[in-house]
Formats: sequence, C-alpha cells, structure tokens
Amino acid sequence: MRTNQDPEERFLFLTLTENKGELQLEGTGGYSSGRSAAPDFSGKFLKKTKQYQFTFEDSFGNEGLATLKSVKDDILFSATITTIKDSRCVPLYHSILLKRKKE
Repeated sequence: MRTNQDPEERFLFLTLTENKGELQLEGTGGYSSGRSAAPDFSGKFLKKTKQYQFTFEDSFGNEGLATLKSVKDDILFSATITTIKDSRCVPLYHSILLKRKKE
C-alpha cells in the first residue's frame, strides 16, 4: 500500500492458525526498501462477534488490539495500538484489505 505522504510500499503478512480449538495470529510488517522498523507480532484470540479479535504484542514491545473481518473473498485487517514502545512501527498498523492465499 502506498500513500501520498509515503511513496514506499508497506507490507503486512498474516498467518492465522488453529491449535486444539485456539486461534493464534502471527504476522510481520515492513517497508519495501527495508528501512525503519519491521516488526514481527503474535496474538491470542479474544472473541468472535461479527469479526475475530486478538490482543497482540510485536517484537518492539508495542501492544494492541487487532481485528479480522471477512469482506467478500478477502479479509479486512485493522489494528489499534494501546501501548507504544517504538513509534516507528505505528504506520504499519492500519486498516488494510488482505487477499486470501488460495491453496
């Protein structure tokens, strides 16, 4: 995703797994040039309403709440940071429409 303020592409990869009935969220984000912070993060499932909610912490100590919601054949990911330890990561956590990987 590119914005007018930032000509670089940001990326976000998510993996959602289920183990013994518990959902686990894992991911990584960064910039196409490799500059700045590139956090890895993981989270635990909280609840399912109309969307899946997870608490998460990234490799820079930032914490937040993430949601995943189905939108047609894709997934809308959004994150709210509740504890900022490294502000370089904050631009990577925003709402983004993710394409499902077909296997």
